[in-house]
Amino acid sequence: MTKQLTGPRNWLARAAVAVGAVATLALSLALSVVLFAILLVVGAVGLAVLWWKTRDLRAAMRDAQAELRQRFEQQQADRGGARERARPRRPGTGEVLEGEFVVVEESHQEGHSRPPRR
Repeated sequence: MTKQLTGPRNWLARAAVAVGAVATLALSLALSVVLFAILLVVGAVGLAVLWWKTRDLRAAMRDAQAELRQRFEQQQADRGGARERARPRRPGTGEVLEGEFVVVEESHQEGHSRPPRR
């Protein structure tokens, strides 16, 4: 008859296996917390370096935006007033309707007073 391996049979061996399992679980949890903390610090340092290296670019962008805003306001003042008095380039109410549309070709029927649209 062959004996099957089912694990330790006495209570002392079972307790040792349980203590080993708990210790392994605690050690792996501690290791993952340490690795997470290291990655968090590396990421924060990386973002700080990126923020520091791009400070001149951000300042230049702010200056360019202020200059464009000033130029736009000067052009509006040179045109003779506020934007409300300026005529729109295209006729309409200024509302933008988004969505799909279909162009319907109309055929010119006798009795209509206007020609078809093109």
